[in-house]
Amino acid sequence: MIIGKLNHRVTLLQYTVVSEDVGFGPQKDWAEVATVWAQVHAPKFQAVAAVGSGDAVIITQGITIRKREDVNKGWRVRLDGRLYNILHVDSSKPAQLTLTTKPVEVDT
Repeated sequence: MIIGKLNHRVTLLQYTVVSEDVGFGPQKDWAEVATVWAQVHAPKFQAVAAVGSGDAVIITQGITIRKREDVNKGWRVRLDGRLYNILHVDSSKPAQLTLTTKPVEVDT
């Protein structure tokens, strides 16, 4: 890993209990775990067959950070105000994690 390529600030988010039972059960929300330096890779586009509508495109974003033991699939990353779901965590290299992410789709 070349440290100079870690030139973006990203925030790692975990879905967790933010307040205990207030009559409706524990309240959960996305909580910030850490803000770290990251290398953001070019997006990857993959065409897949979609039922009933022909082809669809899946867009994934690779993000490399320094190795941490707590990052898991299902967390989120905030990058430049945009949210991404972590789909996969590749820890095969000794000093880094490569996160495969997908943009969070916002209902309009």
